[in-house]
Amino acid sequence: MNTEINFLKKEQNKPVASIILGTVFILLLIFLVIALLFQKNTYDNQLKNLELERNQMEAAMLEIQHDVDADKQRGRTEQVTEAIEKEMKPTVALYHQIVELLPSEERLNGYDDAIENQIIIDASFDTLDDVAEYIASLTEQNYIQAAQLTAAVKVEDSYEATLTVTTDRDNLVEELAANE
Repeated sequence: MNTEINFLKKEQNKPVASIILGTVFILLLIFLVIALLFQKNTYDNQLKNLELERNQMEAAMLEIQHDVDADKQRGRTEQVTEAIEKEMKPTVALYHQIVELLPSEERLNGYDDAIENQIIIDASFDTLDDVAEYIASLTEQNYIQAAQLTAAVKVEDSYEATLTVTTDRDNLVEELAANE
């Protein structure tokens, strides 16, 4: 009989398949973790971008709202200004017109326009004819509806006359507003 003696060490069977499978599994697991981290970062960036865009939109909306409010306020201010201008009468221009119709500025003793559409004028004249001429020159104006002699008193060598003048507010504003 022939006996064979094997002096070589016998190696144990290594589970090669399990090592390969384990390595593949670990590689797949690492790949999956990297993919998830990449996807998380992508979503975080998108979320930050959306939040930044939302903040910009909110700021733009606030600015637009501010502009709209300013436009509304400007519109209200213009309406109030127009209403006030419609209600105002050109007092200074009217005063200057009344003084210009007198023979001289020094003749005017008093001027009162406290009553709506009415003016009280106190002036001195040399004669009653001068008073009549002044009343006639007043009534020739488009914005004067009526001029009445309320009182006339002779003081030394002149006449102190008090006149009540009724004005047409629309014509007054139309003709004299540009002068004021």
